[in-house]
Amino acid sequence: MNIFEQWTFDRLEKQGLAVFIPYKDRGVDCLIVGKDFRSTPQRIQVKGSRLWLDQENGVSNGWWRINRAKLKESIQKTDFWIFVWPVVGNAGALSPVFIVIPPQELDCRLGSYSQDSHGFYHVYFALKRQVAADIRITKGAKDEIIWPKPSNPLRNYTEFLSYRDGSRSPFDRLRVSELFGPAPGELVEPRAGTQ
Repeated sequence: MNIFEQWTFDRLEKQGLAVFIPYKDRGVDCLIVGKDFRSTPQRIQVKGSRLWLDQENGVSNGWWRINRAKLKESIQKTDFWIFVWPVVGNAGALSPVFIVIPPQELDCRLGSYSQDSHGFYHVYFALKRQVAADIRITKGAKDEIIWPKPSNPLRNYTEFLSYRDGSRSPFDRLRVSELFGPAPGELVEPRAGTQ
């Protein structure tokens, strides 16, 4: 188990879910179900990234290389992909942020704007002012990322961001209220000048 899986599993447990980890990796990192065992189990794939901090713009980024064939295959295997990376808080402490997205939604979005590079998509999620976007620009890209919102709405992943303000949660399908919602005082913004 890596730190990204541990952060994710800890958060899921804190939100009232039971987490089951498979004995062998078969493309699903865990199964989750409500602790009363009445909800339908959900299959989760966790993707972690180290922090890539853009100090000049105060943006916390995560970077992933996604095998396109495995993403398509996972549509049948998993219910959600969870992207997790650390952000730097006001006190300089790292805390995780999550993007929770169904694999078919991810595949559709990436296929609409990202170029397949030798069978891989490159995703560069950035978080700034509670807006999450894929800011990877490839050669010949026509749209630019403009904060607070990218010009291409399919690059905007804020609706899948785990701790954003509001009552809607990416995990409403589990019927667990406010899953991945912010704990009091937990919402942090990256600050410029930290590493």
